Amino acid sequence: MLVLGIDSSAAASSVCLLKDRAPLSVFSLYTNSEHSVSLLPMIEDTLKRCGKSPEDLDLIASVIGPGSFTGIRIGISVVKGIAFATGIPCIGISSLEAGAYTLADYDGYICPVLDARRNTVYTSLFKSDGTESVTRIQDDRIEEVDNIEDNLPDAPVMFIGDAARQVKEKIKNSRISSSTASSVIPWAYGAALCGVARFKKMSVEERRFAAGGDELRPLYLRKTLPERIREEKIRNE
Repeated sequence: MLVLGIDSSAAASSVCLLKDRAPLSVFSLYTNSEHSVSLLPMIEDTLKRCGKSPEDLDLIASVIGPGSFTGIRIGISVVKGIAFATGIPCIGISSLEAGAYTLADYDGYICPVLDARRNTVYTSLFKSDGTESVTRIQDDRIEEVDNIEDNLPDAPVMFIGDAARQVKEKIKNSRISSSTASSVIPWAYGAALCGVARFKKMSVEERRFAAGGDELRPLYLRKTLPERIREEKIRNE
């Protein structure tokens, strides 16, 4: 099974080409240019270097958020363009779940934490069995950094993400043995792994429904700036 994983939800874009759970290519790029400029060439270069074309793909797994509003929209638009032309099934992956899957070999609880500003983080909780099974324990949410500990088990927890160190420093419960994982592994890799796991559980009808990318939708846990401005304007009228 040939799977293309894509993540443009953060400052760095990443693309991963996976063959039967083994990465053929992992490409991450941190650039000052917009994702709209860099993402498609990254995909084209990855496929070309591996001797593949979009038509060879069996699945595209795209991170749909939470994260950068603009980056998410660009990533989904690019994926929909490829899917529309090829009819390839597409699966939307939470950025937090993609992060958890980059640590699929870790045996224990995984808590992805992404900076959401104003002393808050995007977070969730997952449990990995150390092989390829990652189970969601909590829904994605926005959480105050100071309150993270209240929703954690009294057990070792591995934090991952750009706010991992910040969150770990807030843990006071001695029963929560915590550590931080390096987030250098591009989360497109985690998205691809998660996509494979999801796809295997889908029915024929669900796979058919996923073809073409029509069902990809951004996952926003916080309202966009225009939405907040509009609500503020309505309240003041």
